[in-house]
Amino acid sequence: MTCTFMNKMYKFIFILLISISYQNMHAQVLVKINEDFLSHLMQDNFELERLAYYKTIDFSSPSAVSLAKDIVYLSSKYKDTLLLNKYTLFAKDTNDLILVFYGALVLNSNKIYSHIIQELTLKKIAESKIAQLNALIDFIEGKVNSKTNSNQFNTTSERIKKLQKKSLFVATLLSIIVPGTGKYYLMQNGEATGTIFLNLLASAPLIESIIKIGLVSTSTLITGLVFLPVYMANIYGTVISKKLLLKKLNTQLKNEVLDYCTYQLRN
Repeated sequence: MTCTFMNKMYKFIFILLISISYQNMHAQVLVKINEDFLSHLMQDNFELERLAYYKTIDFSSPSAVSLAKDIVYLSSKYKDTLLLNKYTLFAKDTNDLILVFYGALVLNSNKIYSHIIQELTLKKIAESKIAQLNALIDFIEGKVNSKTNSNQFNTTSERIKKLQKKSLFVATLLSIIVPGTGKYYLMQNGEATGTIFLNLLASAPLIESIIKIGLVSTSTLITGLVFLPVYMANIYGTVISKKLLLKKLNTQLKNEVLDYCTYQLRN
């Protein structure tokens, strides 16, 4: 009897402890904002602690409205989508939604920034602002075309659009006729100058051999074989240069957008 009674007591205590633990965990999710504690975390730059604290906040509290920018910045900085996925809890107006949009771009969260564009459209904010945000999405996703019209990042996006219009056939033909000119056509002036200089250097012995000895000679053949790989490399370099430069410019544009979004969240 004593053993049975003790076993029941142990079970009761165990269940009681589990119940208390659960209630404490549940209570943590519903805590209100402690302004003094939050101020302390901000002043001492306890960013990780602040991020953890935000996960326990009850965003129904009116004072949570002013935290949107800080929450989104820290979420993007620490690659934490947990809070951004709950943006409807703390994003109180269109300005907050735009901040979350920037954070979603930084985190490359297509689902979040697509939903926000839809919400902002429904809220009927200025069409120019929607167009600006859509342009940011295009740039992040590597979509730059003739319809893209944005004053932001104009230099890089315009270079991409101009390069897209360039004919690879024309560039290759120019390089066959005069090595290096194809890269000038493709707006790669530095590489083009280097290619011309290298081909002139490689072709000088060949030209000298032709002038002094003639076209049909062993010396001309040897110097021709030396020049041929340089000449062919010039043509091959032109063929692949458009694709490589477009990739480089798109990466540069994406980084510019990410820097812009991070700046908007931080300042």
